[in-house]
Amino acid sequence: TPPPDWELVTNGAGDLRMALPPWLVPFDVMNSGIFANEVVAGGAQGLQLMAEGPASVEMPPSRDAMGPWLRRRVEWPGAGPGEMGVEHLPAGDAVVLRRVDRAGTPQAWRLAAYAIDTPGGIAYFLIDGPPDAWEGREDDVDRIANLLQVRRVPTP
Repeated sequence: TPPPDWELVTNGAGDLRMALPPWLVPFDVMNSGIFANEVVAGGAQGLQLMAEGPASVEMPPSRDAMGPWLRRRVEWPGAGPGEMGVEHLPAGDAVVLRRVDRAGTPQAWRLAAYAIDTPGGIAYFLIDGPPDAWEGREDDVDRIANLLQVRRVPTP
């Protein structure tokens, strides 16, 4: 059960439902994904979230290829080495990649990317932002992952 001040958000495809903390404000849920940003005073960059349910994940991987698929999905110049592991979430087993890109530079960027093997298919979400924006948010990020719900949407 999400905390009372968290908002439940469902994507337009109806296959992904997330509970978001009050500091993470959804701005697009009408299509197949869920997009949310942290609103920070003074124009500073906060954390941002992008999520897709199984109906919208492009070229979903097989269960045994989730790790390489996830690495390719978030690969870009300056990517850090990262740590990859498996987490057992209520929605399904997840391959999780955590890393800091461009570490030690003014453009440093931290991310946590999830590929979740659910009964409805592979779900994906990414939370990223400057490393200092993560301070005090780690527990909320873990809770978002643990409260994520996926349902199978019948194909027409």
